Amino acid sequence: MKRLILLTASLFITILTMGQDGAVDLDKISLQAEANAIALRKQLEAAPEYESSEAYRLSVEYRVDTFRVVEEARLFNEINYSTSGYHKSYQMATEDFDALLNKYYRRLMQKMHTDEEKQALKEMQRAWIALRDKEKAFNAVLWNPERFGGGTMWGLVAASENMQITRRRVDTLYAYLHTYLSSTEG
Repeated sequence: MKRLILLTASLFITILTMGQDGAVDLDKISLQAEANAIALRKQLEAAPEYESSEAYRLSVEYRVDTFRVVEEARLFNEINYSTSGYHKSYQMATEDFDALLNKYYRRLMQKMHTDEEKQALKEMQRAWIALRDKEKAFNAVLWNPERFGGGTMWGLVAASENMQITRRRVDTLYAYLHTYLSSTEG
């Protein structure tokens, strides 16, 4: 019975997110991911510390932001689970994580009080960008399909690794910001 319900739900999502020409409707996927993110937000906002702690409110925002990105990729992959579909979902997730990276960088920069703090953050981020670019170049070499005798899987591994580079940076910037806020509360 449970398997039938899951199959029916999957089919329903497929029908909802496919256009008349069989293409994936990204707007419908985004709306579903947003609805799921709103449900998560409501659940997290019910905690008593939500009202009294800026750090907790930030953690809710971060969890919802990152959930939305992962959820949209998950929903997309349920519909388009081809190699090109996974490449597209990694590309979309990388772009979305990059937007979050910029959001949390700006928020952290706003919390810096001195020119020295702001300059140090700016220099750290520039150094990370250079490292990111080197890591992506390394991934292209390391996961080159020819190295493994061909196949499409290795391109997906590289795309996944490249997406994770940006996601880890979002995690790091959020951690700096959360630690800062936690240290200034009560």
